[in-house]
Amino acid sequence: MSWQSVPSSIGTGSVEGSSLRRKTGCALSMSYGPGGVVLRRVRAGDLSDVVIAPPEVVEILIGEGRVVAGSQRLIARSVIGVAVRAGAAKPNIDTTDDLRRALLTARSVAYTDPATGAASGVHFAEILNRFGIADEVKAKAKSAATDVPYQWVLRRMFLGRFLDSDKVYFPEGSGFRLTELAPNVQHVVGGGANNLIVAMKDGIVIVDAPVDEGQSRWVIDAAKAKYPGKPIKQLVMTHHHMDHSGGSRAYVAEGAEIVIPGQARPFFEKMFAAEHKLAPDALTQQSKPAKIVDVKDTMSLKDDTVEINLYNIPNPHADGMIIGHVVGPNLVWVTDLISPRGPIGRSPNTVAVGDALRKANITGSTIVGGHGTTAKQAEIGQALAAN
Repeated sequence: MSWQSVPSSIGTGSVEGSSLRRKTGCALSMSYGPGGVVLRRVRAGDLSDVVIAPPEVVEILIGEGRVVAGSQRLIARSVIGVAVRAGAAKPNIDTTDDLRRALLTARSVAYTDPATGAASGVHFAEILNRFGIADEVKAKAKSAATDVPYQWVLRRMFLGRFLDSDKVYFPEGSGFRLTELAPNVQHVVGGGANNLIVAMKDGIVIVDAPVDEGQSRWVIDAAKAKYPGKPIKQLVMTHHHMDHSGGSRAYVAEGAEIVIPGQARPFFEKMFAAEHKLAPDALTQQSKPAKIVDVKDTMSLKDDTVEINLYNIPNPHADGMIIGHVVGPNLVWVTDLISPRGPIGRSPNTVAVGDALRKANITGSTIVGGHGTTAKQAEIGQALAAN
């Protein structure tokens, strides 16, 4: 290891670096991934002082000249456990025959995909071959996902809400789709949270970036397909909350200008500067400086075809909240403060929107939701009424 001020390490599993800091005062920068991911990253040129990986991965890297021959040391052994669903009967795995029988009688078996290079998955595949039951178990196997939406899981943990579904973006049987609200204006619906696409003369403006890069990639591709030859020029972020901002890094990678409420600048600067090593995203692979523009009070995005007025409004939901008015078709984009999904009751959130509409002298508009669908301003007058 070269003793820099912050040595780096790529490793698999769980390795603790805090004891090094206590003993030497030297910080250790570490990132993790399955063996196969470590192999791909080192091959891609991700430099580090130390690589911690299964012996077979280390041997490959030595053979390719990427790790110094003779420097490898066996530092740990890991064990593999068996778990069952809460409330299920505990299987008998006292002997190899018992384990073989348990695997054959189980309705489903989940394990790490050996294709990732993860040691546990590779070892388990070897066990199945040794038992002569590889085909039987594979037929009912559920390999752990290789594209786990880690950030979405963490966000759901933070929110304290999980869905009884593996679908991150939309319910089973659903999918994203474009609903045309006006010429050159599309509402991206079908998921848990929506986007707005507005095609201007020389480019495309998109509002909000829900969930993660997966939804953003769909929206970017759909926008470019709908309006060929036009680049993504601006992403307007209504506010910083993670269910609407998680995919914003994809737009930085596109080279888009990121328009935000001024109060949220520290949040977005930190998000765009963060390293994504476990699951590298487009911005990690195509690093670009973020072009961030603050909306302190109002801002206009305008050409000779479209005018979009942005308002950073006082509200009880977030410190910094933009609503957007597409002037020609009289569409007002509102995220979270109003979510049209049936009757809209009066609340501090809806009153804040009503106050902003009155201040901007906007009447007769259609409210377009960051969740849900649309609502007519004239039909929800009571919810928008001033205190």
